[in-house]
Amino acid sequence: MTDPQYPGSAPPPPWYYAAVPPPPPPKKRRKATAWVTLSVTALLVAGGVAGFVMWQNATKAQYDAAVADLDEARDNVVAASTAATDVIEYGGEQQLAADTIQTQSVDGLFDAARYDDFTVSITTLDTVLAAAPAEILPPSEPADLPAMPWERAQTAEQIEALADETRDDLDDYAQEIETVAEATTAVNTAAADLFGSAADTAQALLDENISAENPTKVAFQRAADDVAQLDELDDSTASVVTVYVDAAAALAASQQAELDEKRGPLLADRLEVEQFARDLAPGLMLDFDWAPIVAGAGDGLSVGGTTHWWMDPGYATITLSDSVAELWGSRYDDMVRALVAHEIGHALTIRCGDLYDWSTQESIEQWATAWAIVQGYTGEGNGVSVYGEPPQSMIDAARGCS
Repeated sequence: MTDPQYPGSAPPPPWYYAAVPPPPPPKKRRKATAWVTLSVTALLVAGGVAGFVMWQNATKAQYDAAVADLDEARDNVVAASTAATDVIEYGGEQQLAADTIQTQSVDGLFDAARYDDFTVSITTLDTVLAAAPAEILPPSEPADLPAMPWERAQTAEQIEALADETRDDLDDYAQEIETVAEATTAVNTAAADLFGSAADTAQALLDENISAENPTKVAFQRAADDVAQLDELDDSTASVVTVYVDAAAALAASQQAELDEKRGPLLADRLEVEQFARDLAPGLMLDFDWAPIVAGAGDGLSVGGTTHWWMDPGYATITLSDSVAELWGSRYDDMVRALVAHEIGHALTIRCGDLYDWSTQESIEQWATAWAIVQGYTGEGNGVSVYGEPPQSMIDAARGCS
């Protein structure tokens, strides 16, 4: 091999022909690109997993919130059902109590207009109870938590829809039960007005049955007071009203028995004497018995009387001879009235026992005589002719009693 020729130029240096190492191989840029691709892919995968987990957690939270909402709705249903049961049962109790009252004879025992209002309120209650809704049932249990987030979201929406539906049903149910509750309240209002009217009607009945015996009057008054204090209608109310009705019947029966006992030619005069006595001490509870002879008097022109009193509950029984009625309105009328005044003086010990010493029979008779005197009854029957003139101290004490 000959050296190459380079015309017009100097030959290359001697080292020119030395062996030249091959150029370095090119860098494998494809591997670097692959690593970048793998890194991006890894990041994408990691981001996707993280996003999926976040989605999973978010839909679980959505599901949990929906379940909690449904649980609250269920609790509200249970509470409303319990309250509704109480309201409906109470309304039924009122119905039974009203039936008990309305089947009894209560004419004259209550104000008639208030009784009509009471009847209207009961009729309204009957109507709303008949239309009262059946028991509301709690919603079904929610579906279990699904695995996939999209399923969880769908299930959560279904549960929330069920909770909304339950609340709507509960609102309707509550309104219907409120109608029943309002009816029971209206019944109580009408009942309270009705029972309160017994305070006036009872007094009118006592006045109408003035001749009834005192124990019967006392029992009736207590029964009327018990009724007048009632402010609602229930089982116990009906029992109290029943006692009142029975006491009124006993009062009327006692009145009739007393009138039958006094019936005869002297009845009108006897009743006038009794009313005169009551007018001497208004409000004092008095019974009157009559007999041919009382305290050894009653024959001819003699008149006799006795009085027994009870400090508790505070009433008296006066017994008079028939001659008191026979001489009533005659020329001996002053004597008769003076005797009755003397007996009323005894009865007033119930009110004025603290004004004198009634531990002895002497002082008791002096008091009754003194009271008749200070009332202006100076006739022979006032007690002076039998017991003597009472001391001035007793007369002064009697002036303070009425």
